[in-house]
Amino acid sequence: MRHWYDFPELLDRRKLKGLVDAGLSVRELSVREGCSRQCVVTALNRHGLTAKGQRGVMPRFLGRRKG
Repeated sequence: MRHWYDFPELLDRRKLKGLVDAGLSVRELSVREGCSRQCVVTALNRHGLTAKGQRGVMPRFLGRRKG
């Protein structure tokens, strides 16, 4: 099992912030680094960063009206 600190770009806050500022999502970062999304989320949390994601988006089924 690999940890977030096993990935150089996740360990370096400046590099990770640059990727986040470029608009990469958690999923895109995980694919780019070859690690799990949880590794990326943990690295972001440890560095005090947030990436774009699905937060704040209403799921489709909640937007449907009963009728």
